[in-house]
Amino acid sequence: MPVNDSWIAATALALGIAVVTQDDDYVEALRETFGRAVSAHLRSIHPVGAQLSSGCDSSAVTATAARLLEAQQRSLTAFTAAPR
Repeated sequence: MPVNDSWIAATALALGIAVVTQDDDYVEALRETFGRAVSAHLRSIHPVGAQLSSGCDSSAVTATAARLLEAQQRSLTAFTAAPR
């Protein structure tokens, strides 16, 4: 069976995978998926903290977590270390 766009779209739909065609759609899909992933790790009755390592990934997670927690009127404490 040859693979074509219709087959890919039908398979993606059946698997619950978003199919996007525009750059802006990719950006929005990434933001939504990333936000859901971070949100899943914020489920706690205790205060939440984040370890910043000076990399892009920890910064993105911390910024997203702070935004999500702010919407719930909760705070985020971020920790980092500076070399001497």
